[in-house]
Amino acid sequence: KLLWSYVHTKRYAEAVEIGERSVKEGCATPQFPRWIADAHYRAGNFEDCIRYFELALDTQEDLYVMSKLLSAYEKTGRARKAEALRQRIQL
Repeated sequence: KLLWSYVHTKRYAEAVEIGERSVKEGCATPQFPRWIADAHYRAGNFEDCIRYFELALDTQEDLYVMSKLLSAYEKTGRARKAEALRQRIQL
């Protein structure tokens, strides 16, 4: 709850810090990669959010995650990955 509270109050660096620490300590829930990615994305850290959005997709197909990941790929110049994901979304 604290991680998501930080995201909603635009305290993105704190959200990332607590999320990554929780993952390292093994106390994270399956939603943590999505929340960490979202904090990075909202802070404009597109390179950093990609890894976590990809991890989130490993556990669940999620259109929100896919759309944010697609945007991050585009913002970081990863046209091939963006196109592959766009095709996956359209299926």
